[in-house]
Amino acid sequence: MRTFRSGLWLFALAGLAYLPLMGQMGYFNDDWYLMWAAKAGGMEAFHPIYAIDRPLRAYVLGAAYTLFGENPLGYNLSGWLFRVASALAFGWVVKKMWQQEGQALTAAAFYLLYPGFLWQYNGIDYQSQLFSLAAAMFSVALSLKAWQETAPLPKFWQTAGAILLGWLYLGLVEYEIGFEALRLALLLVLALRAGEIKTSLTSLWKGWSVYLLIPAGYLAWRALLFEGGRKATDMGAQLAQFWASPAPTALEWGFKTLQNTFTVLFSAWVTPLQQRVGEMQPWVYGMALMGIVLFRLGSRKQLSNLPRRAFWESVGVGIAVCVLALVPIVMVNRWVEFPDFSRYALVSSAGAALLFAGIGLQIPQKNLRAIVLGILIGWAFFTQGTNADYFARVSQVQRQFWWQVAWRAPQLETNTTLVALYPAGNIQEDYFVWGPANLLYHPHSQNAEYLQPGIYAAIAGEDTLQKAQARERQVYDLRRSIRTYANYRNLLILSQPDKDSCMQALDSNLPEIAATAPDFVRDIAPYSEIEHIQTNAPALTPPFYPFGAEPAHTWCYYYQKISLARQKGDWQEAHRLSAETLELGYTPKVEMEWLPLLHSLAQAEDWTRLEQVSVKIGHNLPPAERLRLANLPLPPADLQSLQSIFCAAPP
Repeated sequence: MRTFRSGLWLFALAGLAYLPLMGQMGYFNDDWYLMWAAKAGGMEAFHPIYAIDRPLRAYVLGAAYTLFGENPLGYNLSGWLFRVASALAFGWVVKKMWQQEGQALTAAAFYLLYPGFLWQYNGIDYQSQLFSLAAAMFSVALSLKAWQETAPLPKFWQTAGAILLGWLYLGLVEYEIGFEALRLALLLVLALRAGEIKTSLTSLWKGWSVYLLIPAGYLAWRALLFEGGRKATDMGAQLAQFWASPAPTALEWGFKTLQNTFTVLFSAWVTPLQQRVGEMQPWVYGMALMGIVLFRLGSRKQLSNLPRRAFWESVGVGIAVCVLALVPIVMVNRWVEFPDFSRYALVSSAGAALLFAGIGLQIPQKNLRAIVLGILIGWAFFTQGTNADYFARVSQVQRQFWWQVAWRAPQLETNTTLVALYPAGNIQEDYFVWGPANLLYHPHSQNAEYLQPGIYAAIAGEDTLQKAQARERQVYDLRRSIRTYANYRNLLILSQPDKDSCMQALDSNLPEIAATAPDFVRDIAPYSEIEHIQTNAPALTPPFYPFGAEPAHTWCYYYQKISLARQKGDWQEAHRLSAETLELGYTPKVEMEWLPLLHSLAQAEDWTRLEQVSVKIGHNLPPAERLRLANLPLPPADLQSLQSIFCAAPP
């Protein structure tokens, strides 16, 4: 696209789709260990982390860390700019190929808003992917420019630039090699326009063969010079299945490619929205409507029918790119799956954008054409809005969780192994837990020669339960140069079953477990050692990045502080906090959370306030909590008085 106005229009679409909640995003998934590593070892820590598979990423993330430090907003904004830059280059390519402004605008908008990519807000870990996306599209654009260039010197520099950018994007993200299919398909179309097939293919070979240096150079470096340490990116290991049984494996690859093609073309418009639509916010509807209006205002004069040849070329290139971009992903036993593996749809999204733009612009009636394209754009906005809302909620939940941990535990003993359960988000790796825990308590490495966090973690699940029951000793793990020693004899369980409950640091001696907690929590609670909380350490204030501002001191704050005072045996402080929270009118939504407060009031023999609490909860205390109440460590007379208030049969 040539006009400055079109570029501003794409920026506006991107701003509306991705910026409204960007300031609320924190760290997600791999961001946690990457930022802890940088905190502990500086930007140089990225080099050993990426040395096993993609060493070039260390330079990209290192530069970003120099610019943005620990602020997630900077990474997300730069990732957004890379996404927009890639869409601008893609729009330019489409305009250069077919000379149709409406097609270029529509295809660029679909590519920019593609609903099948759900990790736009994982800006730290995905910094390299988004930078690679822009580099790849500019590489394709330069090769297209070089094809049409007649002057030798500009042609040389454009070709050289395309090759260098090609090596750059592959060095960052090797599975984006499907962009070479886009390059080949576009140059093939240009060659076929020149005349007879034989002449065209000869012309194609002369113009395209130089770009074989991109995949050939990368693959040669990968196979001959690079010594990787990660099986997932080891081509030989991944292709071993094919060499063992070529025919069945090739057939399986074919079926998986077709299945993944259906996923990127059709499931991308349904499944992500279905997964994220749980707690839809009203503003998302407004954003989708504004997106439709903005798209219509920017393209209303350009949405004309495509010429027949442009339509078939666009559709042909789109389908080819969708399919061929998936082949290298399938060959290394990966697949497109929402939400976790949506990144594998990024290259195919360019093909999907060409296909949908071509089909949409081929609708004969002008008004119907505008309606169909508007609905698709609105749907894409709707999906991106719900995705942003989901990430913002998960970020808020995680921040509040760790603030509650900080209120409850002023310090955690070195070598503690945590098992945590959040009320939102999915803890798939141990560093999703030990990353934030070490940023909070042990930001420095425990070893001067290599990175070693002070706190470890285990993933909630049957394997962890079995190891806890077997009382297994420490388990050594080396992950991307970071050494951990999870010890199933040093467990501390941190559980927040749902958004209505507070974080609970479980004590095997006082197993106060929320009724909504999963069975796993009940089974592993006897192995949770509360003594790993160092109660006499000074109060801890989590850093603003990544934990945000301190939440309001409502019920959960008092619940954590009363629980801490009870653990310390400071009954005077526990009683003061209990009296204060009752005067402020804060009450829990989970009945079990009354127990520390009841315990402290009973220890202080504050029967007046206990009577006030009994009015609030009456005889609704669940049987499990009544049993815990009956076993509180109180003098017999006080225990009898407490039971007479809360455990008597209702009148």
